[in-house]
Amino acid sequence: MNDLASRTTLPSRLFWVDNLRNVAVLSLVLFHTARLFDPEPWHIKDRHTYLAADVVVALFNVWGMPMLFLLAGFSMMLSLERRSAGRFAGERVTRLFVPFVFGIFALVLPQVYLERISPVDLVTQSPLRLDVGFIDFLPRFLDCCYDKANFSWHHLWFLIYLFVYSLVLLPVFLALRSAAARPLRGAFSAGFSNLPMLLLLGLPLIVIEATLRPRYGSSHALIDDWANHAHFAWLMLLGALLALTEAPRAEIRRRFPVLAGLAAALLATALVHRFVTPLPMTPLVWTTLRTMCEWTLLLALIGGFARVDRRVPWLTGFTPYAMAFYMLHQTIIIALGFLTIGWSDAPLSKYLAIVVVTTTVSLGLAALIDRHPLSRFLFGMAGKKRR
Repeated sequence: MNDLASRTTLPSRLFWVDNLRNVAVLSLVLFHTARLFDPEPWHIKDRHTYLAADVVVALFNVWGMPMLFLLAGFSMMLSLERRSAGRFAGERVTRLFVPFVFGIFALVLPQVYLERISPVDLVTQSPLRLDVGFIDFLPRFLDCCYDKANFSWHHLWFLIYLFVYSLVLLPVFLALRSAAARPLRGAFSAGFSNLPMLLLLGLPLIVIEATLRPRYGSSHALIDDWANHAHFAWLMLLGALLALTEAPRAEIRRRFPVLAGLAAALLATALVHRFVTPLPMTPLVWTTLRTMCEWTLLLALIGGFARVDRRVPWLTGFTPYAMAFYMLHQTIIIALGFLTIGWSDAPLSKYLAIVVVTTTVSLGLAALIDRHPLSRFLFGMAGKKRR
């Protein structure tokens, strides 16, 4: 058995982890552009809503952010193989907290301003409107808190959540990779090296969604977001355990066709229930269906990408730019959405145009940011400058 139950050295590089993470980050452009057109309020909205956009948003919500947190736990365990706890914690400050603080004022502030001066008839996430210039708005951005006031961290919530989780879970992860935890690692490797037991790892997610989600919802406000905290922390823990044990990963790779078929069936059922015709199910059954759809899809994606564990130039090469791309993309989408509010005759063309322009501009700016040490520091770009 090739796992940490019998050794303490983890694989130095798994290309599929970077590739899958990069797909999730790049797909955020599709997701957030669709938020311009779906029925739910957002920071900037088109004048019309479309079912197709609602479907795109629903699909990403099933797997996007959960996958990023699961892979964060996996990568964190790999990182601790090469770093001391102190160095790891210090890097979390420079690679997550510094970009978070910088991004609030450099990238979120313009988003809030554009929402404040958008037409009053748009159903945006915050109804507050201001008739002020950008310079006059700057001190008012500190009025707390969005959506009744201005201060917010918008999409950068992921950075502060990941920063806090990394520090809180650090002692747990260190304990898991210690010699004392060898029996636990061995038990996990042996117990979850078959498909039924792997699927059973989704049971805590069902409990979380059934008990905490109705009470706490999803605020992304950090201090009271207990359903998300429990959900994402469990996924990070599972990611760490998968990094430590080869047998479960091998089973996920081997059973990819079954996982893909199961995920497709669950996803199709959930989409029919939500968008076509409601199926006879109780709230608990719906929660179970939706949550297991998430977990099986995560496993299927891991299995599929793990089968192609090699460098893909255009995808693997995106890794150094992923952080800057993530920070930049939503600001660009909101700016483009604001500038094209009057363009409503061809929604698909508008959607595709915003996707293409956002991706191009975000990649171009990320490449420019990569050229200077200060900008690299502010955007949390790790490693040496790319040639």
